[in-house]
Amino acid sequence: MRREPVRSVEGPEGEVERVTFREGDPVECAAVFVHATTRQAGPLAGKLGCVLQDDGTVRIDDVGFTGVPGVYAAGDLARRESCPPGMTFVVTAAAMGFVTATAVDHELFREELD
Repeated sequence: MRREPVRSVEGPEGEVERVTFREGDPVECAAVFVHATTRQAGPLAGKLGCVLQDDGTVRIDDVGFTGVPGVYAAGDLARRESCPPGMTFVVTAAAMGFVTATAVDHELFREELD
């Protein structure tokens, strides 16, 4: 396993033959595994008053509520404090989006009744 910055991944289309690093010798290989980190693209969550966790995700509860009235979050920008970082999968985002959308719908329905 190598953790230093990669300059390029080389090989014919659809294949990997070599990884060149910013420093040091290239490594011949047939495959690579990548763990890309994610981060917020903009400052909106912080400006709204959401709590950002150490990994840059917005802290949410079980239904995506951020703690800021009227502000919910889902997908790779949000994470429950009890969940480990790095759960940036499409299936996780879709499932959390469904849960959060249901919670928002419920909140709007209750407001309409009041």
